[in-house]
Parts: sequence; structure tokens; C-alpha cells
Amino acid sequence: MEKLDSIFMSAFTIIAVLCTLDILTTNHVISNSIGYESNEALAAVIGKEFYMFKYFTTLAIVAGIAHLCRKNRNLEITSYTTLISFYSIIVLNNMAVIFANTDLNLNLLKLFIIFGFMFILFNLLINAKKRKFRTQFRN
Repeated sequence: MEKLDSIFMSAFTIIAVLCTLDILTTNHVISNSIGYESNEALAAVIGKEFYMFKYFTTLAIVAGIAHLCRKNRNLEITSYTTLISFYSIIVLNNMAVIFANTDLNLNLLKLFIIFGFMFILFNLLINAKKRKFRTQFRN
């Protein structure tokens, strides 16, 4: 249980930091007119209230993952890894806009495809590692 709690706390902290960086960099880009919100669904609702909603919803999702995946540790780790990677890409995109005046040309469809691909990839990798571990102990 202690190891599970440390995984949750690590994931929660990393995702909270990445979400904060996403909000701060997105706000900086938009408020300084050096970029725009490429997610068409969010472009109309960007503002302080939305940022707070996004932050707390993201953290609620992390807590929900911990609760829903109590009995499936691989799914929990896959979910956290995917969320961390996803937010890292978003923050990287925002930093590219700020410091290099370019972006990764991400829109909502591309983000969903990337998110889905990462989830499948991490799930395969984590389950492959588990199978390898089981095979070692059977021999």
C-alpha cells in the first residue's frame, strides 16, 4: 500500500506541476498575443475561471484514477504515465511558442490521437514488462 501511495503522490505532484505550467504558459502566450489557443473547443472559454476549473478537474481525474484503478496497478501506472506525457507535450508546445516563436501545430484531433496512441503504447509496454517479470519467476 505504501508503494501505491508513493506512486499516487508522485503522479499527483508531477501532474499538478505540469498543469500549472500549462496554465501559466498558455495564459502568457495568449495575454501577450504571441500565440493562440489551437484547441478550437477551448478557445472561446479561455479565462481565469476556466483555468481554475481545468486545474481542479485535472487533479480530480488523478484522484479518480487512483480510486478506479485500485485493483489494476498496471492501468493506474499507464494512466498516470499517459497524462504526464500528454501534459509534457502541451507544455513543450507552449514553451516553443514563447522561446522559439513556433509551435507543434496541435489541434484537438491531433491531441486526441496523441493521447490515445500514448495510452496504448504505455499499456503495451507496462504489460510486456509484467509478462517478462512473471516468466522469469516461472523458470
